[in-house]
This record gives sequence, structure tokens and C-alpha cells, in this order.
Amino acid sequence: SDLICSPTTMLVTGAGIPEGLQVFFGDLESVNVQVLPDGTMATVRVPASPITGEVDLRFLDAAGTELAVFPGGFTYFDDGIFLRGDVTCDGLVNIADVAMIAAYVAGSGQAPVLLDSADIDDNGVVHIGDAVQLATWLFDGGAPPAPPFPSPGPDPTPDGL
Repeated sequence: SDLICSPTTMLVTGAGIPEGLQVFFGDLESVNVQVLPDGTMATVRVPASPITGEVDLRFLDAAGTELAVFPGGFTYFDDGIFLRGDVTCDGLVNIADVAMIAAYVAGSGQAPVLLDSADIDDNGVVHIGDAVQLATWLFDGGAPPAPPFPSPGPDPTPDGL
């Protein structure tokens, strides 16, 4: 099944939020947690999930000591929102996305988190031309990815991906 993938961040506010904060959504760790130097706020990238529904939200310090747990504190849902070109599902469109498309098409890499995000020209097929178009846009001023881009949104074309 497709992962739930949307470039989503969560803000955590409070006092004494430690540098090195680790945030887990069920068993999935956020790979991008940025804590303000004064410890009053953290921006947390929500990781892609293979399931929908409630998961426990856990906060740990840099040493792995549990700071707080919220049972069922986060709910994943598939709203159909994604960013075309964000093949790695990290909220960014960059060379890593080009590499993932190329490896997938060549049969040497894993499938993209969400196939539609790799269909750069939105023709319903993921092919090497998608990697070329994305690279050309990134580095040579070529055509940008088809919508939803540059902002996340629903797929404007029903194409089976």
C-alpha cells in the first residue's frame, strides 16, 4: 500500500525543549527536528507512514530518555495531498528525487514513496524522462513539474498512479 506522504510539519511549543529532541510518530522517527535556541519551540517534520489512523506521539531527549508520551496523540489520514517531484517524501525537491526516479526506472532502486510524485510530466507513467525533466528544471531552467507543484495539493488528473 502507498505510504501517507505529505510535506507536513508540526510545531511544538513549551519551555525547556532540549536541543537534540527526538520525536517519534508510532515507531517512525522524524528525520528533521529543529529546536529554537531558547528552547521555546521546535519544528518537526512528520514522517511518511504506511498506515492511517492514530499513533502514539513520543518525545525523547538526545540521550534517548523519554520526556513525554501522548497515546494516540497523532492521526495519519490520506487526504490525497502531495508535492509532485518530492519523490523521497522529505518535503524537498532536489537531486535525491532525480536519483530515486532514475534508480527506480533502471530497476536498481526502491519504488518511490508515492508513484504520482515521480510522474513529473503527469502522463500516468513513471519513466526516465521524468528524471530528465526534473534534473533539467533543477539545474538548467527547464519546465517545472506538473501540478501539484510548487505547492502541495491533490492530483488534478486521474491516471491510475
